[in-house]
Amino acid sequence: MNKDIHLHYTEDLTKLSVLYYCWAMTGKLFALSVVFIILGLIFLIQYDGSPMVVSMIVFTLIWVTCLLSLLYYITRKRALAKFRSLKDGKAIFGITDDHFSLIGTGVTSTLPWSSIAKIKQYPDFWIILLRPRGYFTLPLHNLLPEDKEFILKQVK
Repeated sequence: MNKDIHLHYTEDLTKLSVLYYCWAMTGKLFALSVVFIILGLIFLIQYDGSPMVVSMIVFTLIWVTCLLSLLYYITRKRALAKFRSLKDGKAIFGITDDHFSLIGTGVTSTLPWSSIAKIKQYPDFWIILLRPRGYFTLPLHNLLPEDKEFILKQVK
């Protein structure tokens, strides 16, 4: 197969994909661990736990929240800068049997299918996680069902 698919990015799509990407990176395990830390904190406060331990737990919660907020802010800022560099939010996603390519305003990237670590599928877009680190958003509005099947087959 050798095909070029015209993609259209919007600012809202970019913001939403960054939020989903950050969630994919931190995962449900992080949310579960924060719940357990908060429950432990409540237990310690209720049963007169050591003030030093309570302070350390509170500090850890605040620090982790700030770190994740910073991760989201930086990722969002970079993604919006890349979006704004695209002419009218348009790009071309080229697919062949051996590789895929992204062509934007003045930028072309060609990578083998093996560089894709995982695809997170959402109704309006896919988040393509790249090895060793990185990602890009693939809007689905111009992808035909056979294009989606081809991409998923190439990644597996």
